[in-house]
Amino acid sequence: MTPEELEELDPANDDDVTIELHKAYRTGRKEALLQAIEHSVLNHKPIPRWARHAFDEAYTYVTRGGARSWDAVFGKPHLGKHLRTSQQENRKYEIYQRVKRLHDRKWRGKQIPLDEYLFAHVGKRSGIGSATVVKDLYYQVEHALRILYGPL
Repeated sequence: MTPEELEELDPANDDDVTIELHKAYRTGRKEALLQAIEHSVLNHKPIPRWARHAFDEAYTYVTRGGARSWDAVFGKPHLGKHLRTSQQENRKYEIYQRVKRLHDRKWRGKQIPLDEYLFAHVGKRSGIGSATVVKDLYYQVEHALRILYGPL
C-alpha cells in the first residue's frame, strides 16, 4: 500500500475485511464502499474513515448533479452475474469472519476444527448454502488475505 492509502486507514478500527474492501475500492470496485459500510453496521463497528470520506464525496457528487444515478458512484448491482452468485460474492467477507470466529473458539478445551461440519454449520446458519459454497468463499478470502499480508 502507498503511504497515502495507509493514511486513509485506522488501525484501531479497520479489520482485515475493511482493509481488503478499501483496496478493492481503490482499484475501481465501487460496490466495495457499500460493502464496507454494511460490514461495519452488521458488526457494530465504526464505519472506516476511508469509507466515510468516499461516501461523502459520492453523495455530494450525485446530489449536486454530477451523476444521473447512484450506480455511477456505487456501481451497478449484479453486473453480468446471476443473482445468487452476486449474493454469495457480496457475503464472502461476512462468511469468512463467521467461520474464523467459530474456528478460533474452544469447545471442551479444544479448538473447533476447520472442517466440513463447521462449513456446513455456517452455511445453514447464514442461509448461504452448502458446506462447499462456504468453504469456497472462505478460501477465496483467505487467499486474498495471504496475498496482502503473507501467512496468517
